Amino acid sequence: MFIDDIFDARDAAKREYDLLKKNKEAMKAQHTAYQRRITLEVYSHYGKEGKPVCVTCGEARIGCLSIDHINGGGSKHRQLIGKGGHNFHRWLKMEGYPEGYQTLCMNCQFIKQRQQKNVK
Repeated sequence: MFIDDIFDARDAAKREYDLLKKNKEAMKAQHTAYQRRITLEVYSHYGKEGKPVCVTCGEARIGCLSIDHINGGGSKHRQLIGKGGHNFHRWLKMEGYPEGYQTLCMNCQFIKQRQQKNVK
């Protein structure tokens, strides 16, 4: 009985592997669409008036946007939770969109960082 269970598990694993291999492109496209959807949700939540735009200048090109830790410390925070990029966006959603974040374009993000360095 035990040996049969092992072979059944191996057969199931092989079938799953074959299915994944066969549908790799479709699954990749589905995953990419999921990542885009989460990114839009996060940028919209932390953007202006529920839209995925920079809260400072209104930039709306998604490729230019990022999430800013309002009080700084973003790099340390991402290291602490072990997440960056899409994983960080997913974390924000799973945590119920905590306060302390905003959507900024990379230009405004850079300007903010420069201003903070000059103040210190």
